[in-house]
Amino acid sequence: MTVRRRGARRARRPNVPAIVRRLEKAYGRRPWKTWGKPLDLLIGTILSQNTTDRNSGPAMD
Repeated sequence: MTVRRRGARRARRPNVPAIVRRLEKAYGRRPWKTWGKPLDLLIGTILSQNTTDRNSGPAMD
């Protein structure tokens, strides 16, 4: 049986749309950045996980 302590608060789910609105109000709307083709980005990410930049860079070329 779970017992709640007096004064303990239940965790709230974040209100993502409200957070995004506040960030946009503070910093302005930011453009999406792209770094090339999605498949190339995925492969580069996987290669860079277990290799150095020195090795993963030439593998992508």
